[in-house]
Amino acid sequence: METKKINRLMLGIFLLHIAVVIFLMLTAGRFHIGIILNLSLGEIILLLPALLYLLFYRLQPQKDGEEKEPMKTRLYYNRVKPSTIAYTIIFTLLSMPLTTLINAISMLFVDNTILSMTEVILELPFLLMLFLMAIVPACCEELVFRGITYGGYRKNGTKFMAVMLSALMFGLMHMNLNQALYAFAIGIFLALLMEATGSVWPTMLFHFIYNAQSCCLMFFMDALMPDYYQNAANMGAMQEELFMVISVYLVIAAIFTPFAFCMLYKIAKNENRVEELTECLPKKQHGRGKLVTVSLVLATVIAAAYIIWDMIITAMMI
Repeated sequence: METKKINRLMLGIFLLHIAVVIFLMLTAGRFHIGIILNLSLGEIILLLPALLYLLFYRLQPQKDGEEKEPMKTRLYYNRVKPSTIAYTIIFTLLSMPLTTLINAISMLFVDNTILSMTEVILELPFLLMLFLMAIVPACCEELVFRGITYGGYRKNGTKFMAVMLSALMFGLMHMNLNQALYAFAIGIFLALLMEATGSVWPTMLFHFIYNAQSCCLMFFMDALMPDYYQNAANMGAMQEELFMVISVYLVIAAIFTPFAFCMLYKIAKNENRVEELTECLPKKQHGRGKLVTVSLVLATVIAAAYIIWDMIITAMMI
């Protein structure tokens, strides 16, 4: 059953991440890990287990009379209509206020992970950071979490559980509470978008736009107001300003999110996949195989424990 293999893949990715962190801690005095290698390592940790998984999938013998599904089809690298690309851009923009709201709420409890790296990021060329922060993650993470993970879950279990579990794994993969919370919401949007289009190309576009706007805004604000991020880094201590941001985005998200789901429906209708999309609702489920295995539980517990440990260590260093 492919679900078991996917869950083992998730467990392997989380364990590899922790192993790399421990290795870097033990060798911290010997060499310096710059932002380029730091960002690259995150994607390598995803890609290595994923490539091994895909190699195993290709080499795995099929049952008698059963034809192996082409890799392109299995990973959902399917064509979509040009109009779907345009609708996806609008859907992405309409989805952003909700994820920004979740990000702001998380900053009441933990630091903004990207904001804490801003000073180092801005020292490097814009195009290089756009490539590392937007293009590479969009390609690698969509391959792993939508093409492999969600694509496998939806075949073996209910689509609702496939959406939620793939989003959970996507959130936990970031290994910090700040990103995990809003990445979980993004993971839901991305899984639904893939179901609406039957392809990972639109999800890659969504992922790229989301990360690119953050990178572009970072460099734009630094050029316009050089001291902006130096002051914003202390925003976590300014509760009044943060509550104001949350209040504003709460209103904006309440207005824009319903339109985002309307656009998602329009995308599904444009690709003749309305029925496939509506099957993601809980009431539309016709249960098949179980998606939760021992490997998935272990992966979830290990990632959650690491996130809690990271929060404790960070709090002790303040």
